[in-house]
Amino acid sequence: KVKDLLGLFLMIDKGRDCIAAFVSVAQPKHWPLSAVRIGNRTWVDPQYRAKGLSLSDSSGTNMRTGNKWGVTYAYDAQIDCCLKHNKNLCIMSRENTPNPRAKNTMYSAYKSLIKVKPLWKFDPDNYYLTYDDPSKASCWQKIVWMELRDGAGKALDGIPKMKNNEYDEKFIKK
Repeated sequence: KVKDLLGLFLMIDKGRDCIAAFVSVAQPKHWPLSAVRIGNRTWVDPQYRAKGLSLSDSSGTNMRTGNKWGVTYAYDAQIDCCLKHNKNLCIMSRENTPNPRAKNTMYSAYKSLIKVKPLWKFDPDNYYLTYDDPSKASCWQKIVWMELRDGAGKALDGIPKMKNNEYDEKFIKK
């Protein structure tokens, strides 16, 4: 799958000569060509996660999406990659959690992102097809997006979506 990525960014600990984290930018085949998924495959080595590389700092800022490694390194590199490849719409998604108040929901990520870059938007009413199998609940996710160029949000119309109640009817067993 690496060959299909627009960008793959590694965070290297030179002192230990190892990968501390990585993140990628992808172009889902069923999305409009102007829209890409950033934060696509994100991984932080558990040793670094334990040291706070991806946890909240003392002010409550999420260090992945706040002003720490996420913005300083991975975030800016991903946005630059999108611009280099003439992409207009950056989208981040996260697989759904059963508890809407869980810390890793997309809304929680959105609240962290807008502290740093207020241009991010969130759609609480819909799930979007982020992967190419519409029969799987995990392929339908909440998203946040940022327009890199005016009018880029129109590309969202080209991504399949379903209302929350449709998602519940299809995937949530009662």
